[in-house]
Amino acid sequence: MNISRIIFSTIFCLMLSSCALTNMANKYNTVNYTVIPATLETHAGNVALSIKGNFPEKYFAKQATIDITPYLLSTNDGQEIITPFKTVTIQGEEASGGESTIFYETGGNFTYNDKIKYNPNMQNNTLFLKANAKLKDEEKTLESIKIGDGVIGTSTRVLNNEDLANENHSYEHETILEESATIYFLVNQSNIRTTEKSDEDIAKLTAFAKKRYKTHSIEIKSYASPEGSVNINDNISQDRMRSTVRYTKRLLKSLKVNDADDDNLYTETSV
Repeated sequence: MNISRIIFSTIFCLMLSSCALTNMANKYNTVNYTVIPATLETHAGNVALSIKGNFPEKYFAKQATIDITPYLLSTNDGQEIITPFKTVTIQGEEASGGESTIFYETGGNFTYNDKIKYNPNMQNNTLFLKANAKLKDEEKTLESIKIGDGVIGTSTRVLNNEDLANENHSYEHETILEESATIYFLVNQSNIRTTEKSDEDIAKLTAFAKKRYKTHSIEIKSYASPEGSVNINDNISQDRMRSTVRYTKRLLKSLKVNDADDDNLYTETSV
């Protein structure tokens, strides 16, 4: 009697395992895989693969595991060439040995990352994913599914053997434009006459300032004629310089020249 119960129990357990795997195989189309990037690329001679997988709720049997292997499939002279990525194991909540756990009631996600060496055969290929489900001593191969196309191998076509030739580009990072005006004073005088303010030189300087260039520097030089003593001429030259600075600042500020009142831009020379 006891022997019969044990046999019955064992058969019942095997039936449950088989049903669970069959259910996972039948609903395998509800599992979603997303490849990032959608088309694989070569970087530093390798092909990197990243996959995000999602199992729906009430799909993953609690004691089951699934071995997942992505692979590239290409054809050369009529023969299929398979290049596999690493295999990972996803486990149910009561199983062990997997890298990620998926719960039966809620389902769940997992992330896969791997890279392999690139070879030219990978340019014309297809990315597939195969899976094998296991529960106790039972196994079931799930449907292989296509999850991507090809590998972009552009980086492998660039050779690091360039011979550089340098040539003067004649480009100026900053071009200094200049304009000047001359103001004449009466003998022994330092005031700027109205006639000088309307002179052609001042008109040219005004037109230049209105172009709103960035101000690089403002240079003012004042002179005195050789008549008279050195002391008198020194004083006259200094007075003329101060008059010219004041006039220049008023003129440039009225023309809205940037930094017209910035003393650091002014160079003053009295000769």
